[in-house]
Amino acid sequence: MTLGKSRRAAGMTGLAGLALASALGAIAGGATADDGMMMAPMPERSFLRPELPVEPVYVPGTDEKFPRLRYADGQISLNDRCPVRHVKLNPKMAPVYVNGKPIGFC
Repeated sequence: MTLGKSRRAAGMTGLAGLALASALGAIAGGATADDGMMMAPMPERSFLRPELPVEPVYVPGTDEKFPRLRYADGQISLNDRCPVRHVKLNPKMAPVYVNGKPIGFC
């Protein structure tokens, strides 16, 4: 009989066996979620920085007539005018992200 087979025959050993024993002990001891201890609720996760506006805002670009847009994730559009009609960017149109950078549209 090899060492590997004897351990398998004897049952779980080491850290896995200890974890299983403690879990079975908690169940046998009557530990439930209703023991009077309440877990703190998870905080709301916000992926937006609070100092940034939720809606896109115009930021100065190279030309006064064609400002760029700063989006809610803090990034500024790569383009300063619409690639379709060559007019000012529309903040109501969602950007398309190319390689993680926003491209604005009209």
